[in-house]
Amino acid sequence: MTKLSKESLLFAFGIVLTTMTNIRFSSLPIGPGEIVLGIWMVIVSIGLIKSRYIIEKENTFFIKYWVLFIVLMIIGGVISLVSDRFILNYVVYDLIAYAFSFSICLVLLYQGRLQLFLQKIKYCVVLGGVIFTFLALWHSMISPSFFGLSLGGYRFTGGANNPNQLALFLSAIPFIAFFLLVGTKKTNIRIVYGTVLLGTIFAGLETKSDGLVASWVMATIILILAHIVRRIDRPARLPVILLIISSIGFIAVLNNELIYTTLNYIRNTFNELDQDGSRGSLWMQGLETFMGSPIFGFGPGPQLVYYGDYRFEVHNTFIDLLTQIGFLGMLLHLWFLSKSLLKVRHSSILFTAMICLILFSASHFVLRQPIYWFYILSLIQLSLDHKHNQIDNSIITNRI
Repeated sequence: MTKLSKESLLFAFGIVLTTMTNIRFSSLPIGPGEIVLGIWMVIVSIGLIKSRYIIEKENTFFIKYWVLFIVLMIIGGVISLVSDRFILNYVVYDLIAYAFSFSICLVLLYQGRLQLFLQKIKYCVVLGGVIFTFLALWHSMISPSFFGLSLGGYRFTGGANNPNQLALFLSAIPFIAFFLLVGTKKTNIRIVYGTVLLGTIFAGLETKSDGLVASWVMATIILILAHIVRRIDRPARLPVILLIISSIGFIAVLNNELIYTTLNYIRNTFNELDQDGSRGSLWMQGLETFMGSPIFGFGPGPQLVYYGDYRFEVHNTFIDLLTQIGFLGMLLHLWFLSKSLLKVRHSSILFTAMICLILFSASHFVLRQPIYWFYILSLIQLSLDHKHNQIDNSIITNRI
């Protein structure tokens, strides 16, 4: 194993461990995974000092986003301090988590070597998929703990405090594994990626995360539709899309019962995802909190007041962002997501993976998790390289 392979494996191991939040130190967003990634950053940074690498122009929007994000967080924090909402331990916790994720992104961007990025993605997908599939099997067949590591009760957590933290890690893996699977002609490699794909789905279902399942289902539907549209000649795409929409509307008009059945199904599905209204109530409270400082928000930390100094989150990345960095922050985040989606549009599979991450973020707050940012960076890098045909055809081909 080469020195660079060891570095990529160290990174993947650290990313997997960051998902196991149950082994973090008390009251801090730091644990073995964060320590491993910290060591990785030091090792890579020493090498970068000598290389003098400059971030590619296509990736500078990432830096712009983070700089503006930090500025808005500081302004919101000042407003929180003035309005007597400032609670130091929440602020410090969030700032450490944000700074850590930003630092990882910065090192990855400055490292900037395509083959290393590809290597990290493959290691994270395979290592994470194998570990959590194994732990899911252990949890369902043998024991709710693995040598002292709690794997959850009814819901599989894989060592995380919350099953939804694990669900975030698993959310994009099936699509990335599928992308890599169809891009190789080697049977043994295909078996590995296929096993990871199926194992990840099993582990994801074991988390009992409705948000994850809903994101997978909706993203898969989008993938199928995108694949169909891409097969149609460009001039005929718009007429075909309009024909499909018109046909659905015509069928609905002729069959009123179909409309009511569909609406009832959507409403019942939402009620299940919403845990019988509890999450919807949090979202409404979040919007009310946002109106207290609609332009800049109240800065880092959960902003919904329960009692005294106890706060909690909205469990919706977009509404949580509104409470933290306000309307300007939301515009910033939507700009960032739109730029990211444009950069992955050249591959329907990677585009779908990005959509899945965005959909999942609507049911949980994900911005403190390094894996979220790593996935976005990875999808962008894979798609940009796919567009320019710079990756060896034995790894990623033009069949996608």
